[in-house]
Amino acid sequence: MTDYPDEPGPGRSVAGRHVLGSSPESLEPVRSASLPSLSPVSDPRPEPGHTIYLPEWFHARWRLQRLPSFKRDLFTRALDHVESGWEHVRELQRHADANREHTLANCDTYSDLLDFIDGDLVDIFRVIAAEVSRLVPGYPEWEERASADEVDGDTDVFRRYFTVFALAVEQEPKAEPLREATRAAKTGLAGWCTEMGILVASIAAVCKL
Repeated sequence: MTDYPDEPGPGRSVAGRHVLGSSPESLEPVRSASLPSLSPVSDPRPEPGHTIYLPEWFHARWRLQRLPSFKRDLFTRALDHVESGWEHVRELQRHADANREHTLANCDTYSDLLDFIDGDLVDIFRVIAAEVSRLVPGYPEWEERASADEVDGDTDVFRRYFTVFALAVEQEPKAEPLREATRAAKTGLAGWCTEMGILVASIAAVCKL
């Protein structure tokens, strides 16, 4: 077995299905000091507690350097694309983190939206990142663990989650400045799921997944 984290635990993602409110016990954060050099996304602020930057992600980046150039370019685009999406999703997680006291002290729609960011929206994005990292060949269990179908299914879950979330934020009077952050994320993520699907289809064709 490899020495990077296992896939998300039971209840996280099966054939593109995601369980609302479940917590990704195996998706533990790494310290911010280990993050900057491998990410194309430039952001001087620390990563939130829930992040895509886990040892498994960095191991995938390391494996890229050992692939033939035509495969390396394709997989690099896929990982870069995940990080470009995380740049926008991360802002929502930061907002949820910054308003933790509200969720603890209140039982209202705004608290539900903050919990949804923290427990579902960001969670499924992190699952996608883990699945994309496992697509990169170069570890013993690759044939068993790499799954283009899982990435496709969970990308569709993320698309639906974000669509419903954005609509709910627009209707919630207390949701400023979350509304502004959500609109910015909506703009930044326009076409992201479609492009993810194209990249995964190309990887599946090249690797016969």
